[in-house]
Amino acid sequence: MRSVIPLDDAPALDLMASADAEVLDVQHELMAAAGIDKATTRLTDRHEFYDVARMAFLIVRTGETRIYANAHLRKGVVT
Repeated sequence: MRSVIPLDDAPALDLMASADAEVLDVQHELMAAAGIDKATTRLTDRHEFYDVARMAFLIVRTGETRIYANAHLRKGVVT
């Protein structure tokens, strides 16, 4: 999918920071799936994460049930 619709320049992935600021296994998996590393991922606090989510144009609901498995992907115009 990323080869067809590449993400925007960094930071193109936002993850909700865990309570102790540790990057969890599920977050590492999300970064790997997006082809992005921790250096180009923005970790935000819970309230900021929800504020950004309110402005989303598309929401995809998956069956993932682990905590902190929410992600914002940023994509503008495909060139």
